[in-house]
Parts: sequence; C-alpha cells; structure tokens
Amino acid sequence: SEPIPFGTDLAFYVKILPDGVPQARDITAALFEGQTAVGTVIRYVPRTGFGFIRIPDQPGDVHFRKDVVPAELQEQELEGSTARFTVTIHRGMPQASSFQLLAHTSAGYVAPSAEQGIKRAVAGVGSYAAQAGVVGHTAQGFPVVTPTVKRPRVAGQVAASASGRTDAGAMTGWVVSFNPMKGFGFIQSPRSTNGDVYFKALNLPAEHQQRSDLVGVQVVFQGSRMPDGKLQANSLQVLG
Repeated sequence: SEPIPFGTDLAFYVKILPDGVPQARDITAALFEGQTAVGTVIRYVPRTGFGFIRIPDQPGDVHFRKDVVPAELQEQELEGSTARFTVTIHRGMPQASSFQLLAHTSAGYVAPSAEQGIKRAVAGVGSYAAQAGVVGHTAQGFPVVTPTVKRPRVAGQVAASASGRTDAGAMTGWVVSFNPMKGFGFIQSPRSTNGDVYFKALNLPAEHQQRSDLVGVQVVFQGSRMPDGKLQANSLQVLG
C-alpha cells in the first residue's frame, strides 16, 4: 500500500489489547470536505427522510437526507444502488450532497455488503469497537475521525452482563421519534439489524431531555444488546 503522508487525518477501528492498550487497525485516510466519493446505499427510508451510504474501506457510513436525492427517485427503493456524491462535514460528521445514482460503476469497484468491513463488538477485552467514533476537526480545520475506545469492564458492566445485556459498542444514528412527556424515543442506526434502537430521556444530556425537535438530529451513543437481541442506547451525545 502507498505510504500515508505525515499530518494526514485518519479513520480507523480501535482494538483493545489484553493489557488495555488501544491499537489502531484498518487505517485509511478520513473523508474530507468537498471530496467526491462513490459508495453503496445500504439503507434508505423515504418516510423518515434519510439514509446511509457505505464506502469501501471506510469505517463509518455516510448519512444523506432525502432532499439531496433527485426528486423523481425520492420515493424509490434505493438500497443496493451505487451513488456518487460530494462529502460535506456537518457538525463534525460526514454527510452526502450532490447525490447522483450511477447506472454503471467504474472497473474495480466492489460494492460493500451490509456486513462487509464491519467489525462488531463482542463482550470483553480484545474486541473491536463497533465503528469509528465522532468525526471532528483539527486546528487547521481538516476533518478527523476520533475513535471511541472500548474500555475494560467495570463492576457495573459485569452486573449488566449477568442480567443478560451485552455491550454493542459505540454507535451513531438519527432520532426518528422522541416523546419528552413519555420519556423515551427511538434511533435509526445503520449498525442495528433488529429494528430501531430504544432510548430513555434520562440517557440524554440534561439540556436535551425536554426537547421537542430531536427528530432527525444525529446522535452518538453506547449500545447495549438485550436478551431478545434488540438494542438500547445509553450515554447519548447530541450532535445537532
């Protein structure tokens, strides 16, 4: 592979070694503002108004809104389609603009599957984080992926595991519903293979627990897999 120039912003997975030291794996250059990229639509729900594109060899998926899709395609089934788009960095996360579906892909393009390249977290030291963490920016204004490192378990986590929960790692998604009066809501995440992710208002930062405009807002959270296989979100960070 080609050498990576010094000062390049990177995206990567983090593996925690048995001695607790984090190690970067599958290192690649991070997406940057104005970059033209090609990827495969892995999820699109016209009703909720957004979807996700997966780029080969990138650890995180790219969010796009319905309004960047050509009008004649906005209500169509897009999953599995290949798209060319321009990367924009919004609140530290990559999003797609100038969305264009491709009838034919260039030679050598291998469309990633829904599972390809995703190292799912499992319980215990030595597992991969579920995905790269929040995309931030350097002092020079360049985008950078700051991975969320999975920490060794503490006593409370062990007890949670004994009750049937398992740690699903760091995840990202968009709020699709939230009722502050009832105190819960749901997140759509490309990492969830078993429906939307449930969360309680108490797991939001205090200043967001009574917001009535959270639908469509991007969040980062720690996932917990319940005994029935469904996910719950904890320790939410609101990016919008």
